[in-house]
Amino acid sequence: MVAKVLEKELAKPDKFQVIMQEAMAYASTHKKMIIVTSTVIAVLILILLGWFFYERDYETSAMILYNGIFEKSLRNPTAVNQKQSIDGYQDLVRKYPSSKAAQFARYRLGNLYFQSSDIEKAISWYDSFVKKSPPRSDLTCLAYSALGYCYEAKKDYQKALSYFEKALKVREGNPFEGINERNIARIYEEIPERSKALEHYRRALEKTADPETKRLIDQKIAVLS
Repeated sequence: MVAKVLEKELAKPDKFQVIMQEAMAYASTHKKMIIVTSTVIAVLILILLGWFFYERDYETSAMILYNGIFEKSLRNPTAVNQKQSIDGYQDLVRKYPSSKAAQFARYRLGNLYFQSSDIEKAISWYDSFVKKSPPRSDLTCLAYSALGYCYEAKKDYQKALSYFEKALKVREGNPFEGINERNIARIYEEIPERSKALEHYRRALEKTADPETKRLIDQKIAVLS
């Protein structure tokens, strides 16, 4: 019985050979299509690899330049070096506009111009930063606050208020919630809207841990009450 089964199995064509023959027949019939498809796939792989290495080199070069400017500004924070930092960051943004380093540079430029009291240029660079930054980021929160300070310096209290409120809405900015509440309260004092100023000072008090700051907020609340 076993012998007969083996005999039948041996009489059948080899499955592997059949598959190979079918594959070779298909390849022979569709030779041109296979060559074209293989070539396209190979070209796509080369393009993707090229783009990957280009992006990596692009980001690395930009970050090296950024770190050099930043470290130099920390070592020598003079007015002359501040001007050099501004020139360096602007050059970085021109050379590597879509890099992460360029985004950090935009924020730094806003800070540098604000420190030198060039409010219009500070606003321009902070605006440039927030337009390209993710909406959920602690640095976005800080940039909104910085725009608030800029418009407060210009005595444009409505715009200042709108940016401080935007900063408050950024969830990742929760560590700065007490500061943002104080900023909003201060603007309502200037408008003036005493009841809203009181409301936000009370919220700020709940979000503040520093004893000295809490004392100052208590004084504000006492005066406004």
